[in-house]
Amino acid sequence: MNKKNERRTGIEILRIIAMLMIVALHYVNLGGVSTKGLGFNLYFARFIQAITYSCVDIFVLITGFFWNKNTRPITKAAKLWMQTLFYSVGCLLVVSLINGFSATLSVKRMAYAFFPFTTHHYWFVAVYALLLFAAPVLNVVVEKFDFVAHTFLIGFIGLSFVLPGTVLPARFTFDAADGYGILWFCCLYFIGAYLQKYEPLRKVPKAVCFIVAGVMSFLLFLSGVVIQLFHNRGIISDWWGLCYGYLSFPVVVSAVFLFEGLKDFDIKNSKLANVTKWVSSRSLGVYLLHSNVIIGSFLYRNIFKTKSFYDSPYMIFHFMFFVVSVFVSGIAVEEVRILLFGKLNDRIAAVIKKKTDALIEKIKAVLVAVQAKSAAGE
Repeated sequence: MNKKNERRTGIEILRIIAMLMIVALHYVNLGGVSTKGLGFNLYFARFIQAITYSCVDIFVLITGFFWNKNTRPITKAAKLWMQTLFYSVGCLLVVSLINGFSATLSVKRMAYAFFPFTTHHYWFVAVYALLLFAAPVLNVVVEKFDFVAHTFLIGFIGLSFVLPGTVLPARFTFDAADGYGILWFCCLYFIGAYLQKYEPLRKVPKAVCFIVAGVMSFLLFLSGVVIQLFHNRGIISDWWGLCYGYLSFPVVVSAVFLFEGLKDFDIKNSKLANVTKWVSSRSLGVYLLHSNVIIGSFLYRNIFKTKSFYDSPYMIFHFMFFVVSVFVSGIAVEEVRILLFGKLNDRIAAVIKKKTDALIEKIKAVLVAVQAKSAAGE
């Protein structure tokens, strides 16, 4: 097996770390600490933002790194949809049982539950599903481009997306979605594929990779503090998008170097390596559980009561308890889902693939016939 493409424990660790970063980022953002925290807690929240904002970029870089394995978009998208559907519908039913069906159920909520990709709270899986469908086309570009062409593409991404995304609000950049859309995911896919094909940072010591990632996060934190001061003085108004964003230079560089520092890490102990892979393979469930719009609001408001810790000296301990609790709960629920519906999901995905493959073959036959008729007419 090609060592560049096999599932290594370093990649599994990256997935786990990225998911922990997402949970931590959601605590300070969705929990309100980053905007309503007081004193030290506010700056702690801003620091957590700075060191965790690269989480989404890391996930997509991993997908791009394994670009030549992304050959079954329909099967993967079908499994992703069924996995998301389990959490979307399941969370609605659980909350309805707790609060009462009459108080919770509505036509709108049921529609959102059965069509979860249409809601913003699952934006990542919605865009990621689009990326899976786009992957075969993106792979053609990756295969055809040589080192020079691919390097120019990376430079174009840097000048056209990263640079404007660092210094300008989203509405003035080429990506109005500010990294929350398919355009930026495709850019990250190309960057991940570039890292896999040419290994431009292979000679950089791992310690240096971690230092660069840390420095970028710290610079992001400092820039946020400075811009916040300008904002408080009325010098600038739209300050948030100027430095914190998935397209931001410090965020992208931090993601790339953290990726490079960990991707080749190897756990020698086989049992520990298997546990790491087991946890990693269930980590998406953490996101799907706590990002659900119904569970999420209930989580911050009723269970963990983050509002009570905006000015508390125990906020850091509450933050750590939240991250660990949410992560462990998400892994446990995902394991239950796999045990109950894993085989069923595989069968449904296989049926969907068979049907869609047959449809695609018919479309290809029609297109070939049209092309042949057109050629005969010439």
